[in-house]
Amino acid sequence: MRLGIKRDLKRLVFLLILGAAASVSFIALSPAVKRRHDEPDLDDNDVIRKERHQSLNDPQSDHALVLTGIASQQKFSAKNESEVELNVSSSVDRDHAVQKPRTPVGPKSRAIPHRPPQPREQKQWDYLQARPDVAKPRVYSRNETAAVQTQRQAHMAQVCRDVFKIPPLDLGSPWEPKTYKRILGNTYVNDDFNLTVTIIRKVGSSNWRRFMTSLFDISSKGFKGRWTALKPLGQRTADGIRRELQRNTKVLFVRNPLVRLLSGFRDKFVKLPTAFNIQTANTIIRKIRGRKAKNPAIPDPTFTEFLRYLLGKNGLIGDEHFAPIFKLSKPCMVRYDFIGKLETLPSDTDYLIDKLGVKGRVEYGYPKPYSGSSNTTRLVEYFSRVSPELIQKVCEVYKDDFVAFSYPMPSDFSDLKTYMEKIT
Repeated sequence: MRLGIKRDLKRLVFLLILGAAASVSFIALSPAVKRRHDEPDLDDNDVIRKERHQSLNDPQSDHALVLTGIASQQKFSAKNESEVELNVSSSVDRDHAVQKPRTPVGPKSRAIPHRPPQPREQKQWDYLQARPDVAKPRVYSRNETAAVQTQRQAHMAQVCRDVFKIPPLDLGSPWEPKTYKRILGNTYVNDDFNLTVTIIRKVGSSNWRRFMTSLFDISSKGFKGRWTALKPLGQRTADGIRRELQRNTKVLFVRNPLVRLLSGFRDKFVKLPTAFNIQTANTIIRKIRGRKAKNPAIPDPTFTEFLRYLLGKNGLIGDEHFAPIFKLSKPCMVRYDFIGKLETLPSDTDYLIDKLGVKGRVEYGYPKPYSGSSNTTRLVEYFSRVSPELIQKVCEVYKDDFVAFSYPMPSDFSDLKTYMEKIT
């Protein structure tokens, strides 16, 4: 009987131990079970998305590397698509245009050896850099200036005869005063010094007016009594105009067409000195971009937009600040006795003042000694943003200026670096 009781006790102890172990296991597992039942059911797509998210969080996983490559490809393609859109509207919204969009390529594989980029077709002149070591136009001596004048006169006579086929004015013909006025433009006269100066906008015109005023100040009372310093020659009678053209030294100063254009643009549409310039700048933006300026009070047309508007229908080509000098001065008809250039301004003005006999009494008051270095830097800065095709069209419009005044026409419109350095 005692043996039976012992067996029952052992069995009871075993069951108690087994029950305690089961309770501990249930308590340990119940939080996980609770969390599992609290989570929503996941379908197959949710599981895939969750796994993809987990794999992307591991930058070393193959899946992350693949998706990163796909994202890079998509980002690169989108960037090129936006570039294509910009190129289509580049003539409106940008200062220059890439002619052909780059072909999208995928991320570079590590297995492919590095290949240097192929040289792209230069269309923007974005490589232009001004060289300070290039010699600028020299200052001529008096004898050299006289020789240069002889060359310029001979060149003008030749091109008028062989190229333009325009004879000089027949001063014996009964021209009407309005005809002379149309031919001469802004021409001023001083009888005491037998001088006639035709002034061209953006070729030192303000300084030439000051020069003529200073010359008038030292003129005789008789001349001062019957004329004024800046009274145009065209206001005289036809006989008076013919007489002055026959006996006076006729002076004309010219400038390289490209430099003159940039000077006019900066003066009128960067500085915006008048309400008229602001209005014209807004017109340029509206016509070229197809929309109004963001800030109409301070419009900001680009140099390319200005050039496109200049060459367009009803543009600025008729404005005396931008019209070709050949058209304004009629050099084949008037046959000027002295043709100066802004590029050789100190030599030319000193020679002219000496010939007039007013050295020490009247000076050409340019604010500082003329230097082409700043012009070269500006030319590089602005023309590097203009397409060669547009510059070629501009040069065609001003071709008569290049030919008549012996300025070399650019031979390579995709590389103006050397040309710019030589002309300033």
